[in-house]
Amino acid sequence: MTESSTQTYSEQPTSYSKEKVSNNHGLKLSQPQATPQTSQVQKESNTLSLHQVAPRWASVLARTPKTDKIRFIMRGKQLDISQMKMCVVGEAHGFQDSYDNCDDCYKTALEFATLLRDSPYKRKAQLDAFVTHFNQKHL
Repeated sequence: MTESSTQTYSEQPTSYSKEKVSNNHGLKLSQPQATPQTSQVQKESNTLSLHQVAPRWASVLARTPKTDKIRFIMRGKQLDISQMKMCVVGEAHGFQDSYDNCDDCYKTALEFATLLRDSPYKRKAQLDAFVTHFNQKHL
């Protein structure tokens, strides 16, 4: 993998509450807030979206076409898709190594090392599968 320049993104408004809650894994997650974009299923089941699970990466991925870049700066935090602790899975787990005990998260983090090389359309299936897993196993 070649070294690439770091890209910086500015913070965008999000549709989730800034109020923090703790779940049974000690992770701090944002409580979903009802907005016009929130689906009825999400309101009823209280599941989180990618923007709530990994808001920094969600912003980066939404703006990044197929690329070989691996490092980004978002809200003052360096993100590196090739490092498990700093990838999408790492952000979902609070940039901690706490997901080492979850085989699915560990495997997904390894797979996400090449996520940016896929087109945004192809990324969606992988990201949706991870968010579903996270909602089922870690909330």
